[in-house]
Amino acid sequence: MEDFSSRWQTSDGLRRRQQAIRAFANGLVSSDPLPNLLAMTEEGLVDLRGLDLPEHTRVTGKTFSGLDLSYARLGYLELIDCRFENIRFAHASKPRFMDRGSSFRRVDFAHADLRYAAIGMASPNNTGRRSEYQTVNFDHAKFTGASFLCPTFDNCDFSYAALKGIDFDGSSFKSCIFSGRLESIWFNRVPRFASDRKFCADSPPNSMADVDFSSASLWDVSYSGNVDLSSTTIPGDGLHHLTRHFPNALEAAKDRIQQAGWSDEEARRSGNLIAAYLVHAQSQDIWIINQREFCDWWGEQCGMQLVQFIVAGDEI
Repeated sequence: MEDFSSRWQTSDGLRRRQQAIRAFANGLVSSDPLPNLLAMTEEGLVDLRGLDLPEHTRVTGKTFSGLDLSYARLGYLELIDCRFENIRFAHASKPRFMDRGSSFRRVDFAHADLRYAAIGMASPNNTGRRSEYQTVNFDHAKFTGASFLCPTFDNCDFSYAALKGIDFDGSSFKSCIFSGRLESIWFNRVPRFASDRKFCADSPPNSMADVDFSSASLWDVSYSGNVDLSSTTIPGDGLHHLTRHFPNALEAAKDRIQQAGWSDEEARRSGNLIAAYLVHAQSQDIWIINQREFCDWWGEQCGMQLVQFIVAGDEI
């Protein structure tokens, strides 16, 4: 891999870095006259690869287009009411990244470090704008510790992104792709807490319309607020099942367990699991269950039979 950072550290590179930082802070599009020392990539993007921005950069109300910031080190990047189009942030490092009311279209975050990012919330400037991501690539991006509040994602690719322990809290997804393992994830129709909704402007409820999980594996993934999963494509491994009447299916499974003559311990443990699911199912009709997850919890025989009971109960 080419070392893009060292070129900013020569005497000439330091001058170019200062030009790039000033240009970035004021908004930068590739069609604008460029500072003399900045160049273009072969793809026609302003070449800012490997740029090391200051420790804290706050940008408000600026437009960015046609930039390549791959492998850049962006420090604490705070973006408010900004517009990004045709930008590459591939492999960029963002120890802190906060977005409020900004839009991203045709932006590449592949392999970017988005750990502990704060994504979403309406603009604090009373513009009514919300965070929007359209045709954005998050392939293999790292989201560990990230927080979300009501951004919209349209036609975005989360293939093999590091998604574990994430509450998407009112984030809206449409025509998005998820691949690889998702673990301890929460999809909500609207923000779970009324106190958070004031930060979401007029964000639409999460429709999950045409979301594609066909190459994903869902572990401890929860849904709430009656988010509509009817148009989602479930994982294609034959081990995931979509239930359309989840509360009824759980209640029916309890009856079937009693009829099946399970041991007291097996019935007790399964009853506890069903009771835990019923807490969420009171506000969620449709659910995707992972048979492998049940088998890991209860063993092959009991796990498979419990899934069969739930699926059978959904068909009643």
